[in-house]
Amino acid sequence: MGKTEVNKVYDPACGSGSLLLKFAKVLGKENVRQGFFGQEINLTTYNLARINMFLHDINYESFDIALGDTLIDPAHWDEEPFEAIVSNPPYSLNWEGDSNPLLINDPRFAPAGVLAPK
Repeated sequence: MGKTEVNKVYDPACGSGSLLLKFAKVLGKENVRQGFFGQEINLTTYNLARINMFLHDINYESFDIALGDTLIDPAHWDEEPFEAIVSNPPYSLNWEGDSNPLLINDPRFAPAGVLAPK
């Protein structure tokens, strides 16, 4: 989109962190002012993402990878809006969909009026 820098980048289903690292490579990690943010549900993959940040020279003060289910309990909900979001959908996650009536009232999904199927 013609940007040469962004405030921060977010991947809500970051896996091993590869898309965050790809973003750092394309834009330059120095051009992401407030850092790299992500969330991963799988403990092993979450740890791999954090290790990958270190291995690719992303300073520990420049990333925040959270452990948890981004669809049910997003970790970075209160953060300033992200200028860049990268993601592959969490294909392997068991989505509760319309079997969880609380989800339709979630402000992220409510405007649609219907939830994605299981």
